[in-house]
Amino acid sequence: MRYGVQNCKRPKKSKRKLNEFLQKSTSTQEIRKNDISIESFEYSKKKCPENILGNSSQKIKINLPPRPHYIQIPWIQWKKHSCRIDTFLTLAYHLFYYEFGDLIFPPIIGPKLPNELHPLGNTLIKIDNANNVVCLQKAVYNYVLYRSLSKNEKPGKGAAIFSLFSDFQNLPQFTWKFNFQSFCSDCKTMSQRNFTTEPLFTITTFLLGSVSGICSLAIKETLSNYLINCQEHNKDVIVEKIITTIPDYYCCVLEYAEDISRGLNIDTITELKIEEKFDFENMSFELKGIIYFRAMHYTIHIKGIHPKFFPTRNTDWFYHDRIKDGFLNEKTVLGLLFENKPEFNFDVKSSQLKPYLLIYKVYKK
Repeated sequence: MRYGVQNCKRPKKSKRKLNEFLQKSTSTQEIRKNDISIESFEYSKKKCPENILGNSSQKIKINLPPRPHYIQIPWIQWKKHSCRIDTFLTLAYHLFYYEFGDLIFPPIIGPKLPNELHPLGNTLIKIDNANNVVCLQKAVYNYVLYRSLSKNEKPGKGAAIFSLFSDFQNLPQFTWKFNFQSFCSDCKTMSQRNFTTEPLFTITTFLLGSVSGICSLAIKETLSNYLINCQEHNKDVIVEKIITTIPDYYCCVLEYAEDISRGLNIDTITELKIEEKFDFENMSFELKGIIYFRAMHYTIHIKGIHPKFFPTRNTDWFYHDRIKDGFLNEKTVLGLLFENKPEFNFDVKSSQLKPYLLIYKVYKK
C-alpha cells in the first residue's frame, strides 16, 4: 500500500463532525438571513463529490460577511502540530497548483504502478475535489501520514518546513542553473563549473546583516558575482556567476528567524525590509508569499486564492494561521483564510511575526 491520499469516503460520524463545525461557526438561521452565495464556501451533507460544487441536493452554506468586511474562506484547521504541513499546502495549492496544475507533482523515483501519483500530487487533487471540512482535513492528514512514515518526520518533533520543499527537487519551476567562471591573471588558468540549486536558497544572518536587513539586496547577492582568494598568489579573484536557467520562482529561507528561535541575540539586524517588487538584470521579482516562524509555529501570508474556493481568482493578500480563532458571522471559527495585507517593514525584536521564507514570482524581461 502506498502512502497517498485515499478516496475520501465519509464515515458515519462525519455528519456529526460537520454539524459541530457549523454550530461553532454560525446558526442555520444566520446562514439563511445573511445568504451571500458569491462569497460562500459550500458544504455537502452527504458525501465528498468529485468536484468542489458537488451535485448534492442538500447543501449548507457558510457565508462570509458582506462588504466592506474582509473576505474569509474556511480552510485547513490545525491538528496535532500540523502547522508546517498546513502552511506548506496553503502555498502549494493556492499558488503553485493554481498556476501549474499537475506539472508540479513530484515524480516517483523508482518502480511505480501505472498512473500512480506522488503523495503530494494526490493531496493537491483531493484538496481540489473537497467541498467540505471532513474531506479537506483528510487530504491533509494523509500527507502528514506520508511524511511521518516515509520521511520519519513525526508531528510536533521539530521537523522544519523547508524539508517539505524537497518534494519540489529538480522541478523546472524552482530550479536555478548557473555556470561559474573564474580567472586568475597570475595563474593564467580559468576555472569553470556548472551548478544547480535546491528549491530553496539560504540567506544567512551574516548576509542579511551586511545589507542592513534589506531582503531584496540579499537576494541579489545570492545571484551576483563574488570574490574568492587565490591561495597561491594571495589575491582576490572574481567568480562570474552566469545564470543559464531562470525558473518561475525564487524561494529563500531567512536564517535569522531560526537563530532568534534558538534564543540567539541578533545585533546585526534591527529592521527587516521586504520589497513587493524589484528588478535584477533581465528579471523582475514579485512577492507572492511570506511564511513566518516563531515559537515553533508557522503561519503564512499568500497573494491570491484558488478560484475553487472563490468564484474568481482573487489576487489580494490573505493570511492563514490555523491555530488561532478567526471570526465568521461574529462566531469564532478555526482555520480561516482571511483577507489581510502583510507588513513589509519589521522591527526584528518587537515584531510578533518573524518572516522566515519568502516566495517571489520571477518574470523575464
